[in-house]
Amino acid sequence: MKLDTVLHELNVSLSKNQKSRIYKAFRDRGLTNVWLKKDYLTGSDNLLVPAYNMPSVFIHPCDGREIPLYTIVDNLEDARKEKKGISITLNYSFMHDSIKDVVAKNVRKLIA
Repeated sequence: MKLDTVLHELNVSLSKNQKSRIYKAFRDRGLTNVWLKKDYLTGSDNLLVPAYNMPSVFIHPCDGREIPLYTIVDNLEDARKEKKGISITLNYSFMHDSIKDVVAKNVRKLIA
């Protein structure tokens, strides 16, 4: 089963080192983790985070209960409310070619 890739848009503050690591991960079609302290959860750096398009709930196969699945946007909003840091994983290895140009433009803007 092939899953669609979606982009989650986050407005955060990134250091030069984080931007450099993001660029390298994108260039190499790899991954990197970015740690954002609570003071960096908002800002003018627009970051596009690729992710699989998943349903909002998972139905447990044994008992049929619904388990909510959270996106990076949900996790970021929770971190902002709780005033705590968050780790964001940027995985460019599974990114479809259909969104590669959009992400490339975003990464170029980050390192400019």
